[in-house]
Amino acid sequence: MKRIIGLLLAFMLVLVGCSSQSDGSSADNQAKIDSLKTMGDIFALGDDISNEQITYDEKLFGYGFEYDGIYYRVLLDLPKDISKKIWSIEDTGDFEAKNKEVKEIVSSLEFEKIENLTEGIPSQEELDKWIGKTGKDLTDDGWTGFGYNLVDMEFYMNHGPYSFIVVFDGSLTDVNDMDDAEIIKDLKIKSITYETIGDIFPTE
Repeated sequence: MKRIIGLLLAFMLVLVGCSSQSDGSSADNQAKIDSLKTMGDIFALGDDISNEQITYDEKLFGYGFEYDGIYYRVLLDLPKDISKKIWSIEDTGDFEAKNKEVKEIVSSLEFEKIENLTEGIPSQEELDKWIGKTGKDLTDDGWTGFGYNLVDMEFYMNHGPYSFIVVFDGSLTDVNDMDDAEIIKDLKIKSITYETIGDIFPTE
């Protein structure tokens, strides 16, 4: 069964306010993050958390969240009994209520680490190394597409937990019945820019 994303709120790094905090405050907040041991500890941060992302399959649970202007990810294996409880939740179409139940079910689970995704965002210098290469080079490296704007030759792509806008040279008109990988395979990369945190779930 494919994984589902229970809740994905549009992610934006909120720099205003974060920059006004003192180094001491940021250090205190990082110490608080480092002290967390269970999913319930994270959820207890309450309103200090924003931009939640919950995603899971039968074996793995992922939780992404923003705290103090930094986006974090937790991945942990789901015990069979916990997985069974999650997948037995009735789907009423109320994502907020469903995710509340999911969080209650996993709250006692311990995790090994909280990963700082913000610090892993590629620099523009790193991204510029792709300029002049082809779309096939990207897909061979695990990049996947999820949309495009042919007017501006912009393709929206994911790599790991990050989303990017890739602009290609040239022009295209007829791309019916072609997947993204086929469309871009021979196109030369003009630019790549980081856009936002994407799907935090590991690529299958």
